Amino acid sequence: MKRRSAGPPRPTSPTGRRAPWWHGAVAGLVGGALLVVTVSALSGVGLPRLLALIAAATDDAYAFREPAADVVVVGTAVHLAVSALWGLLFAGLVKPLPDVGQALLRGALYGIVVMAAMTFGLVPAFDPALWERVARNFPAWAAGHVVFGLALALLLHLDLGSSGTIVVSRRRAAAH
Repeated sequence: MKRRSAGPPRPTSPTGRRAPWWHGAVAGLVGGALLVVTVSALSGVGLPRLLALIAAATDDAYAFREPAADVVVVGTAVHLAVSALWGLLFAGLVKPLPDVGQALLRGALYGIVVMAAMTFGLVPAFDPALWERVARNFPAWAAGHVVFGLALALLLHLDLGSSGTIVVSRRRAAAH
């Protein structure tokens, strides 16, 4: 009886390999930026004010100041640093999948896990003023974290090429 060949093994990602670790950090930065914009848009809290509340994690006085440039810079730096760390963790834990739908599902679930860790762990411990806002704007907070996870998954699924461009398929790129 002749066995039917299953064909060549399917690659683990469109490029056939796991993305380098730093791609997780880059995806985290992009996802973090999208998270803040999503939360700001859906909650009605202005972006500078939201970043000032994030800055309060380093100094409670920031929560009560007007969002001046220095406060926005601190809030942005804190948020993007945390986002990059979550991106590194995702890139290290999750194996690439050949199917974009499966990758996006994992990303959305990861965003929910990050939201839970931030909501019940880090935010109440470091930034009570932001935690009160989270409770009042929970749907925006949840949507922002799902967007964060989707961005991570999509960027790592597509894989960043060594030149910094997104490469969907090395085989397809070589043909052009």
